[in-house]
Amino acid sequence: MVRKLLQTLTVVLAVLFLMATVALAAEMTCTVADANGCTMAKGGDGKEAKVTAPGVKVGDKMNCDDKGTCTKKLLQ
Repeated sequence: MVRKLLQTLTVVLAVLFLMATVALAAEMTCTVADANGCTMAKGGDGKEAKVTAPGVKVGDKMNCDDKGTCTKKLLQ
């Protein structure tokens, strides 16, 4: 009985941890880029934010974390 309860609790915590990780990533579109990559991006809410995304060009979609570090989405 206790073993089954611990297994269920473990699965629930794993799912919550995974959902929290996914929730932190935001999809943004690069709006300003220089020779190093994207420097400004617009989120789904229409607000622009300063970001760091090497190798990303204007118009590319990216996944960004809460620190402003972004990576280019491979599948758009």
